[in-house]
Amino acid sequence: MTILVPLIIGNNGLLSRSLKACLASTDYLVTSSEIASDTIHYNADMSLLDLELDWDNIHIIILTSAISNVLECERNPQLSLKINLEWPLRIAKEAQNLDIPFVCFSSEYVFDGLCDTPYTEDSQTNPTTVYGLHKSLLEDQLISNYSNHLMLRISKLADPSNSQSFLGKMITEIIDTDEYCAATDQVFSPIQLSEAASFTLIAAQYRLTGLYNLSGSKSISRYNLALKIARRYSPSTIIKPIGLCDLNLGYNIPPHLSMSSIKLSHALDVSISSGIDI
Repeated sequence: MTILVPLIIGNNGLLSRSLKACLASTDYLVTSSEIASDTIHYNADMSLLDLELDWDNIHIIILTSAISNVLECERNPQLSLKINLEWPLRIAKEAQNLDIPFVCFSSEYVFDGLCDTPYTEDSQTNPTTVYGLHKSLLEDQLISNYSNHLMLRISKLADPSNSQSFLGKMITEIIDTDEYCAATDQVFSPIQLSEAASFTLIAAQYRLTGLYNLSGSKSISRYNLALKIARRYSPSTIIKPIGLCDLNLGYNIPPHLSMSSIKLSHALDVSISSGIDI
């Protein structure tokens, strides 16, 4: 078996740390003693060739860095354009010139959320935010111009023990308050953080190319998820149902953003679980 020696371009984000944990685990495809993984915080003005690395030993480049804060992208669209679109495309081109496969990530925010069934890879994109627009453009240009690269369209990352994940944050907020407001019309399909990292590495190992959704197997509204959390962690907290129209976040949240990962599940011959089992 070819040993996967990845270059992970990122800092200390959720996915980057989970990827490193997977690579250090002897339960994965290769043992930790066989892994030589470099993780860097990449300057968006640099070239890959500015890095003093032995490129003959790099089998895959995985870009995890992005500006994923939707409101920040709305407030600073030029920075989002640079980091979420122009930078990944430049790395993709440089990776192709080095003949190294490249993996990067998109988001369910490429959709407008008006579909009442889970989105597939063939669903029409129609972003309503700056963040979603730049991810949609990235998908189109990467898939059209680079045949040996992989784009994973990822859903919300769930880890109840990690307060930086959306699920961990919800748990903390519900425990710390007497009343928690949750939208009944916001629907998503979270994936367990550890599975997101593991399946990313397996997809890279299998040299998958093209576009794949990477999401959990079940959809749930934020309101119903909040009820589950309260029942387990804070029964005294009142969960108040609201609508997305009641929120004032500075941007419009697409209501229904659940996705189907059947294509990826079949390609890897794996079963993807739910990120909402708590």
